[in-house]
Amino acid sequence: MPVDYTLSFRLLGTFEIRTTSAAKPIALRRQMRAILAYLVATNQPQSRQLLMDWFCQEADDPSGALRSILSRLRQRLGLEVLLTEGNLVRFNSVVGWVDCIEFANHLETDLSALSMEKLLTTVDLYRGEFLENVTLTSAPEFEFWLLNDRARYHQLYQHGLGELIDRFTRKGEIESAIERAQRSVRCDPLHEEAHARLMELYARNGQREAALDQYELCRQYLQRELAVEPIPELQVLRDEIAAGQPGGPDGVCREGHFRSRSRLHASGAHRDPVPASDRGCGGGTGLGHGLARLGGKNSRRGVLHAEPSRCH
Repeated sequence: MPVDYTLSFRLLGTFEIRTTSAAKPIALRRQMRAILAYLVATNQPQSRQLLMDWFCQEADDPSGALRSILSRLRQRLGLEVLLTEGNLVRFNSVVGWVDCIEFANHLETDLSALSMEKLLTTVDLYRGEFLENVTLTSAPEFEFWLLNDRARYHQLYQHGLGELIDRFTRKGEIESAIERAQRSVRCDPLHEEAHARLMELYARNGQREAALDQYELCRQYLQRELAVEPIPELQVLRDEIAAGQPGGPDGVCREGHFRSRSRLHASGAHRDPVPASDRGCGGGTGLGHGLARLGGKNSRRGVLHAEPSRCH
């Protein structure tokens, strides 16, 4: 946490609030945690009416219930943490550092402008699914917002990992590229581009059996979760590796080589951080980067995991 903040809010993974003086996170009740997380993550003024409609609709007196919740949050975290302006309530970002805001601020920009150190520290902010321990089934609007933002941060994480993989590969640091590609697969085991990228890196590193095993793992995931086979282009890559001919020469991008079938992310809500003009070639991982971004709009399957994501 930067030294000029008195509070830190970690929303990527389990929701944690810490102060500079306390060793343990600050514990909050479920409803308080949900409201605070929403105000912190959006970092914008929210109307009292919206907060009542979303979080206090089951109370006999929604207005009184909201006042009580906001009062208790100020008692626990400090009077200056939440600011009110007429009918609006907002999080005071001056007093608290927020991991997901820093994460998005860096990864929604031109990644080529980021230093390697900054890119590494930013990607490592992602400890797991956005607000993975926060749920409020009595607030369907909040739950839908959660789905949308979980998808958004998940995609940003994959975007950042992809940039790291490309940079490590260009530098010839294949082991480091493999480690990030393994994270990408663990975080989204139904994403064929991630498997293909890891397969190519294994093959480039002389680990042909590992590459072939990775294809089989991908095939098993797809069969178990979606009852489909890998797309033909991934099967071609597997055959090339088996024959000792993985892809083309280093840095050669076979743009459009992969044509992903439409296997939509179950939430149906994404904001692609990669501009259309940046999705083509670019060297680096050869075929892995030239997959025409299987992770694009028609291949979002992260929430269909057979088991909880393990992104690290």
